[in-house]
Amino acid sequence: STRLFRIVAYGLLVCVAVLLGAKPIRSWDLWWHLLVGEEALRSGSTLPADPFSMIRQAGEPLVWIYKDLGAEVLLSVVHSIGGASALSLLRIVASVGLFVLLFSLARRRTDAAWLALFVAGIALLIASFRLIVRPELFSLVLFPLVVSLLEERRQVGRRWPLVVAVLVVWLWANLHRGVVLGLVLFWGYAFYELGSILLRRHRLAFVSTAVSRRDDVQTKQAESLLAVLAATVIALLNPSGSALYVQAFDVTTSDAMARLVSEWQRLGPRELLEAFPVASLWMLVLMFLLLVSNWRQKGQIWSARSRITLWDVAVTCGLFWIALRAPRMLPMMAIATTPVMVSVLDSLVGRSRALQLEQRIRPLPLLSVVCVILVGWAAQRIEEPNPGWARDWYPSQGVDAITRLGVEGEGFTTYTYAGYLLYHLWPAKRVICDGRFDTVYSEALIETCMAASSNPDIFREWVRRYELQWVLTHNRPGPVRDPSTPRSFDFLDVDPGWGLVHWDSSALLYVRRNGPNGHLLRDYAYQYLRPHDLDVSLR
Repeated sequence: STRLFRIVAYGLLVCVAVLLGAKPIRSWDLWWHLLVGEEALRSGSTLPADPFSMIRQAGEPLVWIYKDLGAEVLLSVVHSIGGASALSLLRIVASVGLFVLLFSLARRRTDAAWLALFVAGIALLIASFRLIVRPELFSLVLFPLVVSLLEERRQVGRRWPLVVAVLVVWLWANLHRGVVLGLVLFWGYAFYELGSILLRRHRLAFVSTAVSRRDDVQTKQAESLLAVLAATVIALLNPSGSALYVQAFDVTTSDAMARLVSEWQRLGPRELLEAFPVASLWMLVLMFLLLVSNWRQKGQIWSARSRITLWDVAVTCGLFWIALRAPRMLPMMAIATTPVMVSVLDSLVGRSRALQLEQRIRPLPLLSVVCVILVGWAAQRIEEPNPGWARDWYPSQGVDAITRLGVEGEGFTTYTYAGYLLYHLWPAKRVICDGRFDTVYSEALIETCMAASSNPDIFREWVRRYELQWVLTHNRPGPVRDPSTPRSFDFLDVDPGWGLVHWDSSALLYVRRNGPNGHLLRDYAYQYLRPHDLDVSLR
């Protein structure tokens, strides 16, 4: 009966992983990723210059320094096979694969299935908010795979995990730039083993317990250094070469990205707790339990008898620091610290006692999964399954209106909608800026692009410079002068030089009165209603 409860618990948590992957596809950037993959396959080129933006530098297209080309080609192929259904299936497979890897990491540190299921389930919930159909999806699977390989190496001391890790890094480098975080972890492990030689205290569990002699430790250290050097070099064998490292450094040190892009903004403790309660509690609980473990063991938390090693403490502190600098790194934090959380809980409960609990309370694995489900429901991570496009997320009717009304000339599109417009209307229509903030456009251009939607002076300068004839923007109702309401071209409602010709729940389409689309205003323009100040205009 104990085995039956375990099997039911495994199956139930796999169903949770399927639900997390079966949510509607909400990804503005996905569309330009698909377009890049299709265009790369069509042209047989790596697209070294940007063909999608009307911005020019010295009369030439902007240089495109980096792109996740392997993932973009793969996503475009999957989309061509089965559309949104195939992309949803890919995300479901990634979600289930992530759970399997998390459970494998947790099971390495405890014999109690209920404890491994609970910790792996909570980590899966934390990581689920980045289960987005875009190249980052591959990093969410390959990162725990690298962590698992390093864990195998640390515990057993075999050579094959290093060889496999080098191959995984090469594959990862051709899919997504998140490989840089994997390499940072790899280098950290190499220095971790180096510390065992420098301190010459092998009983502190710096390396595998199977390694006892000094010569063996030095051999293992040489293997780790050679492996991480090989991984660093082989990662350069990607379509963008060394730009992989340059671009990753630029993103993590960019003040503009931290100010303007929500997933890179540095949140304070209160803001982090409000936006990501489960991840915040994970961090607080883990730090508290580490301190309790250290106190119970009288400061000998990483002694030879301790289940917690210096590697665990270093990984926890390093990933906490990275996650606090950028919320998008919270899933990686949860993945990397899953073994640490299991070890701390297992040591506090007692290894034999945790197993005895499961033998006495046979439904305990099932109860732990129920707790995970309740946490996911309370945190609104588990939704009703609805694979496919989130129709209200994209400006489908606005883009259709551009084609249906025969809107001419170049226009301005908010960067979130630009990818959708490019996929459906390029090369007939181009954009000024889109979601490729960190790979194509300068920081100054990014800030100007985002300011144009709320600053009439900047917008008029762009209209003059690029002869813009139309604007496609979000439909965000609210008072024009309310500073708490996100403003997006609300000044066009009262500008006599522009008129609104399309209005739906997601998008607004304005055209210029003195231009090739002026005739549309006679037949389609709204005369009295203002979408940004609807209450006042109805009086």
